[in-house]
Amino acid sequence: MNYKDNDRLTIIAITFLFYSITYTGSLAVFNIIDFYVIPIFITFICLLEVSFIKFSFSKHFLNGFFNKYKVLKRLSLATVLLINIFLVNLGFNEDFISLPFTKEIMAMLFFIFLFFGMFSILDESTILRKYFASFVLILSLFTIVINFLMFHQLKYAEYNYAGSKLNKDYSSNKLEANHNRKQVSWPEYEKNFKYNIKLNDKPNILILTFDALVDENSYRYLTKRHNEIFMYEVFKNKMTPLKNHFSDEISTRHSLASLLSLTPELTYTTPFDHSSARSNSPRFRIFNGQTPSPLFEIFRDNGYEVSSFFVDRHAFGTFKGDYIDNFLTLPVRYGYESSVCTLIGHRTRYIGFFGYCEALNLYKSYLTDKDNIIWETSLGRMEFNHYYYHITQPYDLIKDLDNKNKPQLLFGHTVSPGHIGPLYGPNFRNKSDGSFRSYVLNYEKDGRYNGALIEKIADHLEKTDNMRDTIIYVMGDHGMNLSTRMTWSQDTFVDEKFTWDNDNNFIYGKDEALWVNVRDEISFQETKEYTMLDDIRQDKYTTKILGPSLDSEDIVIRDAEPYRRIDRYSTYGGFISEHKCAARSIENNKERGYATPQLVMHDLIACLSDYKVTENNKEYIQDFKREKTLRSQAYPVCIRSHSPCSAECIEIEGSCFAEGSDPVSYKDLMYE
Repeated sequence: MNYKDNDRLTIIAITFLFYSITYTGSLAVFNIIDFYVIPIFITFICLLEVSFIKFSFSKHFLNGFFNKYKVLKRLSLATVLLINIFLVNLGFNEDFISLPFTKEIMAMLFFIFLFFGMFSILDESTILRKYFASFVLILSLFTIVINFLMFHQLKYAEYNYAGSKLNKDYSSNKLEANHNRKQVSWPEYEKNFKYNIKLNDKPNILILTFDALVDENSYRYLTKRHNEIFMYEVFKNKMTPLKNHFSDEISTRHSLASLLSLTPELTYTTPFDHSSARSNSPRFRIFNGQTPSPLFEIFRDNGYEVSSFFVDRHAFGTFKGDYIDNFLTLPVRYGYESSVCTLIGHRTRYIGFFGYCEALNLYKSYLTDKDNIIWETSLGRMEFNHYYYHITQPYDLIKDLDNKNKPQLLFGHTVSPGHIGPLYGPNFRNKSDGSFRSYVLNYEKDGRYNGALIEKIADHLEKTDNMRDTIIYVMGDHGMNLSTRMTWSQDTFVDEKFTWDNDNNFIYGKDEALWVNVRDEISFQETKEYTMLDDIRQDKYTTKILGPSLDSEDIVIRDAEPYRRIDRYSTYGGFISEHKCAARSIENNKERGYATPQLVMHDLIACLSDYKVTENNKEYIQDFKREKTLRSQAYPVCIRSHSPCSAECIEIEGSCFAEGSDPVSYKDLMYE
């Protein structure tokens, strides 16, 4: 392109400038394929754009209409550029998508005005027109290349492997191959727990956790859905549920760590480093065996082979530590690596990076269709590819139990049906922008695979007559997190009116959404006066606006409790088993009226043991009680802060807890 074509070159240059900002800020999630392919993909799309623009500005199109009127030409260029930067940056930039709708529109208009002014200046300045685009493009590419050469490997390694605090031996410009490296273990934490427990009964045990799996009552309360969902049909037919089941903590890592720690005291005495990725900290390396766990050690000392498994190689460490026998993650290969596609949310699901991720998914499907897995279920024939490894893995491990010569303890996490994430939009706006509807329907769609998995596992145990000598405990790690942007300190929140009709169509706003689903006994607490039209309160850590400006006819003011705690703590819990200890835990649940993962595991350990109580083990088999929720550290502000604690957090014995997450009696939160 010569300088006369610099309108088109400017489009490419500014697009790459915003892409370079995305890349620089997200090095950890760009795998090597993303790094090379996305710029090529963007360049290809931009060339198509500029070719169309060139034609549109030529004398052959509408007799050169756009060239005759410079204002229209500049406005067209500015609009195209706005679309481009939305697709490579703004569309998944949380600072942007968390803005209230009116402010988001204002921000878009600002960019159009800015780009319009830029093209106006370029039209009037020959020197700028000649060199500006080239300079911006070179600067953008230089930024990308420098970040790749100097920081990409380190950031990606820190995200995917053990992090700089654990592996001091890699240089600033080259990472040693990690495949044969053993990660650091922390034996110093053995002193934090003592026990002497002999198990008289040694059934195979699977602890299977699902991401954001809630019980049906909570699901109906939070979503107002009234149709029967396949997942819950299977649960009713194949499992024995635990009533009023609550998570011990309210994020995946914290929840699983608390279960493996068995007591709140041990959970909070095992530190996590606020200044680094949580996955690098001793508390969360219990899962892969770098940090000793009383749960794992009790069973290992009694002759069990202990294994943990998770689809994500990055969340808990890549390699196994000394305190576990097997750490079963996905094979290291294309498709299971970290990917920029993790940035894609509701707003950019099909269009992010000009559709790169959709094209990638089509390519993956093409490669794997011939190896698709087919399951026959009560829902019918279900076909899915190996990228649903998180569903097939637990079933494959259960089938393989008969081939083991030692009793097995399996502990694993499955990433569906999944909680609402930040890219779905703030909880105060997630009805009107379509993200709430999208999330609910996706929750139910992914839940089909959860149901199919439970059905396959239960059918296998029945077929092999292993129900009496196998215990499978299924639980949600935390709630749906619809209140993720709600502070712990606020008493009320702005919600939007919504309902579903009998055909499962989503209805938002105004009078129709006031319909009360009598069948489910769900109702809103409403005020007569709508005074909170523009909720401008800010998250003190992120500085994000917590609420949008909405028409008073479309909103209701709701009490934060018990909505907030039910949304975060209430989960599904149940057993696939006819073992006497599963039955014992179910009876204990009926007596208490509620259950938590820590309580369930104490039930099982006590029942399986010889029940010889000593000073060292009584906490595990006799005296353990959980009557209240724990103060939460799984609040974004507190996760990222340490002494002195950030706003919205309180400091207790050197640790930061969410202010307002005071312990609450489970009996006051019971939902069934």
